[in-house]
Amino acid sequence: MQENQSVLFLSDGGETVRQLQTYLHPSSDHLLDWFHVAMKLTVLQQQNKAFLEDNPEGGKQVAKTLERVKHYLWHGNVDKALECLGLLLFDLEVQRRRFPAAAKLDRGVTEFDTYIRNNQKFIPNFGESYRQGDTISTAFVESTINQVVSKRFVKKQQMVRHEVARRNERMSTLS
Repeated sequence: MQENQSVLFLSDGGETVRQLQTYLHPSSDHLLDWFHVAMKLTVLQQQNKAFLEDNPEGGKQVAKTLERVKHYLWHGNVDKALECLGLLLFDLEVQRRRFPAAAKLDRGVTEFDTYIRNNQKFIPNFGESYRQGDTISTAFVESTINQVVSKRFVKKQQMVRHEVARRNERMSTLS
């Protein structure tokens, strides 16, 4: 890699990762990875399911708002997404007194709001980038890493089981 070569890093938005990327290539560009944005929104939708059971009307509104936030973020309209999140947090503040599930959802939305605020300058128009054929996600990398870790974990479990079986055999022959 040449010093003046343009490098684009996609990341989960963590500050330490971005610092490492900047250290490795000071003039690099940084973008938030759509995979991580979508994953966090999926978690919020899951948290909303419990609230939906307690408060069907409120839960439907939350689901619609989260879809709107996703749409705005996909199109790079961070200000509108943050505006929706702010209104949602205001509504959840009222709801959390009446519905326990709203408190957990409120914490999740607060964390997501902070995540988007901290990374807003790294959020592109994902839709436009996608249409141009640019990479917007590291999902394929995440998937590969998860598969490797999973296989190694299974192998380690098998090794432990074999070791326990051998130990048990030795114990039974000694008795």
